Amino acid sequence: MFPNDNIKRFKKKIFIMSLNHISVANFLENKDIRVLSLCDSEIRRYIVSKKLITISLKPELSYRFLTDRVFCQRVKSIGEIDCLNLENATAVNKRALERAQVHTISIFKVRGVETFPLSHIHNVYIHQCDISNLSALAGIHTVAITFCDYVEDVSPLRDSHTVTISHCREVYDLSELGQVQDLTLDGFKNPFPVITSSLEQVHTISLSMSWSRAIQDITAFHKVRNLKIWDSCVEDISTLTSIQTLHISRCDNITNLESLKNAQKLAFFDCRGISDVCCLSNVHTLELGCLPQIVDISSLSRVHTLQLDRMDVTDVRSLSSVNTLTLENCTQISDLSPLSTVKTLIMSDMSTLQDVSLLATVQKLSLINCKNVVDVTPLKNIHTLTLKGMEQVVDVSALGNIRVLTLEGMAISDVTSLGSVYRLALINCQGVTDVSPLADVPFLSLESSMVYRNGIEVGKWNLEMIAGLCKLRKVHSLKFKAKYEASRYVIRSSGI
Repeated sequence: MFPNDNIKRFKKKIFIMSLNHISVANFLENKDIRVLSLCDSEIRRYIVSKKLITISLKPELSYRFLTDRVFCQRVKSIGEIDCLNLENATAVNKRALERAQVHTISIFKVRGVETFPLSHIHNVYIHQCDISNLSALAGIHTVAITFCDYVEDVSPLRDSHTVTISHCREVYDLSELGQVQDLTLDGFKNPFPVITSSLEQVHTISLSMSWSRAIQDITAFHKVRNLKIWDSCVEDISTLTSIQTLHISRCDNITNLESLKNAQKLAFFDCRGISDVCCLSNVHTLELGCLPQIVDISSLSRVHTLQLDRMDVTDVRSLSSVNTLTLENCTQISDLSPLSTVKTLIMSDMSTLQDVSLLATVQKLSLINCKNVVDVTPLKNIHTLTLKGMEQVVDVSALGNIRVLTLEGMAISDVTSLGSVYRLALINCQGVTDVSPLADVPFLSLESSMVYRNGIEVGKWNLEMIAGLCKLRKVHSLKFKAKYEASRYVIRSSGI
């Protein structure tokens, strides 16, 4: 995978920063990555002792980990086991599971889960299992129960911090979960579980009725601070006077937002009954998307962070004092000059944007998939600039004085002029084959993609760019990252 003759030149200067959710089978047999073979024994011990490597084992390796002691020790010598995935198991070595130092376990279509020793595991996710008694899950920090039709009593989860109950059709009583900090309820058919006042102390509640629009009364949540609701017939939210964070999607019956004027963060998406947002002028963070009746946003000038997604807004003069503004697919806006004073501006899928000279005074600017932008020269004095998916931009020679620059998915090839950038990230810029001009960039991040399916390479990875790493001289921090369909690793190098 690596051009070994080049990489070996700085063998002892490479150390692995993190290694998450990789294919351990390929990792152990050096099929996909060979970085560890380049690390001397001292660096290897440092990695293990600091637990900088976490590994997620696929189902077949999870069973082997619990049954093959030699294999278990071999994996443990590499790093910390972050997750075991048990799927369609007929028998699980309970003694080995009890000894296993595992942070997370995911159990899918496995029998006998009720007898598993799970109390020492931090996160437990159970999906489509025949479990009915949840006593084995008592006291576990994070528990998710999904599509488990035999579960009725969820009271053993009362001491958990985070609980998710999804598509468990026999669960009706949630009164014992009043001490849970984060509760997610999803996919219940009629009758919906009884919502009682005992849940008013729950810190965060997420309700998603993707299959049912049964719940209408949320009075019991009047003391809840964080609430998320999807696909609901909720109409009256006047009791949510204590709410701090509220996210509502696809709830067309909500019209009056007056009770939310003191909230800190609000998000409304595809709520077609909302016609007035004037009362939200003092909200710190506001996200609005697909609200066809909202055209006038002049009252939102005092909002600190504002996101508008697929809105029919035309006049943005009132937004000049917004600190952070995100515009996504707001194609009715023609005059962007009022936004020149916005400190942080993110523009995504803005097909009407062509001339970027009006944005030259923005401190932090992100342009994403703005297909009609060709010339970015006027942005040469911006402090922080991100360009992503800007297919028409091929010349970035004017951006050498930018302090922080991120270029992703760009059709560029020449990076000669970017040698004076302080922090530079090149992500999936496949045309770049020579990074030697970046030798003096203090913080350089290179990221590319390679996808394997059934052992066949279907994505492209620019090996020439990697070979150019050996030419870097004064880089203080180098991060190289390659993405796989189911694996990822990061390398950071100092003093190359």
